[in-house]
Amino acid sequence: MCDSTDPRERRKSLLDPDAPERPDGRRRRWWLWVAKASDATIFVAAPSRAAKVLEALLGSADEATSGVVCSDMYAAYGCLDQLRFTHAWCWAHVRRHIMRAAASVAALGPWRDAWLADIAAMYAAWHARRAGTDDGSALSAALGAMRARLDAQVTEPDLLVPRAHKVITMIEGHWDGLVTFASHEEIAPDNNAAERVLRPEVLLRKNCGGSGAPWAAELAANAFSVIATASQWDLNPLSYLHAYLSACAEAGGKAPGSIARFLPWSADAEDLVSWRAPPP
Repeated sequence: MCDSTDPRERRKSLLDPDAPERPDGRRRRWWLWVAKASDATIFVAAPSRAAKVLEALLGSADEATSGVVCSDMYAAYGCLDQLRFTHAWCWAHVRRHIMRAAASVAALGPWRDAWLADIAAMYAAWHARRAGTDDGSALSAALGAMRARLDAQVTEPDLLVPRAHKVITMIEGHWDGLVTFASHEEIAPDNNAAERVLRPEVLLRKNCGGSGAPWAAELAANAFSVIATASQWDLNPLSYLHAYLSACAEAGGKAPGSIARFLPWSADAEDLVSWRAPPP
């Protein structure tokens, strides 16, 4: 699951003192990207939201890397096709677009409620399949009902106001990616996991004002990656970092010769137990 900070709600103001001022006199902004996989969480601070950041994060088109990426519908994610990744668009963002459209046009209330009911039924069916209480039939039926509603509204645009028709066109254009999760049981219908792991950094930025230089932003992103990955493995970040820094001290103030011991997925059981306990 992948996400970058939203320009309205989650933008990181990372001041680059070496960057030229913009025409409005303000310094260039940086963004904090996050990718959350099953075994690790990676943060990257970058001066743009361009596709090249995704290429650095996920691997270039020249690399034999593939998989499924769940994200919002930001234009930069269009490069995933060239990177041999499959799109899995986020239903939480679709729901947000529907609600925003209805908030601006009172007459869209019934249209909104019908779509929200369909989305809720889809989520319930997905949870049932994940829990093993349904074989996926309910999910297929829920997606079929949504597709039928979509087809009816695409073919009858005059029945909708322009704001609603814009949302319907967006859903229709992204439909294949919106149903990717149905054929990949390890994928959720949304990228909420990435959004949630980004939240502490959002709150930190609001309280401290962000980083004052690129090196500080990159250091922060690396620290966020270590802490988030440790938390993902139910490790106590302080205990984990204490063990690693102690190993650095024993190595003469350098990184240990091999970090395999400190990768949660290859660490031995004794170390994992120790790192889950409070720090010494």
